Amino acid sequence: MNTKIRQWKYLQPSNEIQGSFFLCATGFQEGEIKWDDEDTKNDNMAKGILPDGEYKKDTTLQFCCRSDGSAENPIELPIREPFFLLKHSGRCQVVLGMRVTEEWLFWDCEDRENKNSYNGEVPASFITKDVKLHYCYYEKQWKKGIRCSLGMKSSS
Repeated sequence: MNTKIRQWKYLQPSNEIQGSFFLCATGFQEGEIKWDDEDTKNDNMAKGILPDGEYKKDTTLQFCCRSDGSAENPIELPIREPFFLLKHSGRCQVVLGMRVTEEWLFWDCEDRENKNSYNGEVPASFITKDVKLHYCYYEKQWKKGIRCSLGMKSSS
């Protein structure tokens, strides 16, 4: 398996079509999780740069997964900025030049007539009445023995 991930291929949405449409890179499988957000006292808010999906009365998260290799085999991804990957199985994927921290997010979903669902390839998660997704947070790994300090100028 090639350790370099091919660049994502995105389809630009047209003016006639609502929503976000994407294609997964070669070797990846599409998937989505929809959670039935609380109907009463729903304080949903979506701002900033968001993952592909729909953020309305309910939430749908779309993603691409791959499970044809070991998470212990390092892959190469851009490392300029920190990033998250959804955790697919028991371990976070090793990424060259990055250190990883495991995180999770929990959503309290509708208690009555819950319509949570998932489709396609799904990452490590807990989907019942509520949704818990496991993430891997990646930060640049500094080489051992290199120390950095900020030079401070005195204002006097």
